[in-house]
This record gives sequence, C-alpha cells and structure tokens, in this order.
Amino acid sequence: MLKKYKLSIEYSGPFYEDDIDDKEIVNEKVFWQIVSDNYSSNYNIHVRNISEELRDLTNKDLQIFQNTMDLLMARSYKSELWNRVYCINLGCSDDCFEYFRTWMISQGKDIFYNTMKDSDYIKYFGRKELLQNYEGFGYVAYEIADQRGLTLVRNSLVPPYELQTPENITSIGIGGIFLSLITWFN
Repeated sequence: MLKKYKLSIEYSGPFYEDDIDDKEIVNEKVFWQIVSDNYSSNYNIHVRNISEELRDLTNKDLQIFQNTMDLLMARSYKSELWNRVYCINLGCSDDCFEYFRTWMISQGKDIFYNTMKDSDYIKYFGRKELLQNYEGFGYVAYEIADQRGLTLVRNSLVPPYELQTPENITSIGIGGIFLSLITWFN
C-alpha cells in the first residue's frame, strides 16, 4: 500500500481564481498562506488559529478571504467527488458533503487541488473527516465579521453552488466498499 508521505504532491497548477474576471474579489495566494500558516491537525486549534489570523485582516481582506472560500466551495461541488465521499463515509448527505469540502479546504492547497484533479486522491487523506466535523471552518470569517458588526455578502461574480456533472449517487457497490475500506485502514 502507498504511504501518505509519498503521495504528498505539491500542487503548482492554475488556481480557480484565474476564472474570475475581477481579480480584486478573491486572492487564493493569501487564502492558502493563511490556511497553511495556521494549520494544526487538531480541529479546535486549527479553527482558533485561523480565527486569530482573520482578526488582524481589514474588513475588505476579510471579505476577500470569504469570497475565496466561497469560490473553492462552489468549484468543489462535484458529483464525482461527492460519490467518493459517499463511498468513504458509507453515505453522505448534502450537509456531510459540505463539511467534507470545508475539511478538504482546511487541509491546504495541495490536498485540495490534487483531489480536485483526481477525486481518488482523497482516499489517502479522507479518513480524518470520518472522525471530525469541520463545519465551523467554513464560518470563521462570518464569526469575525459578526463580532465587528459587519455583514459578509456573497459576491455575485463568485459562481453559485451548482452541482457540476450531476449524476445520481444511489449505491455504494463493490468498488465503493473497497474504497471505504482502503480509506478507513490507510
């Protein structure tokens, strides 16, 4: 079996922000730097670190951070990925899939983009989401804004959440059970 450290591939391809016409509303370079600089394998510490970092941002930069999060969440709303997560978790509601995507983003650009490039990549890293709910990671910027008396508004240039390449996710099947076992025991 392949070991995780051998699969830690540094992503150096294009970012999703390249698809946005107004380059002032998202900034993946800063977003990914904040995520990586404040990373902890402990969920509570990770969210606390991100929160402390976001407190230092200007209101405009806080909105840009959330716009970037919204962009990544929208682009990761793919049925192929949902199908993999469904198999790994032996089921996956829409809320579960949202929390999984926030977990995947919280792991950094390499895991995020390599998984988006090949959804099977997640089988080597997805085990953590089986044990930890990362819902709060998606709301950190909103909580800081609320403390400041601000309202973060989704920018209309950020794509909406539309399921890309929709397909029915109706059964796990033998392949799904195998994927689940690989993930659980990796």
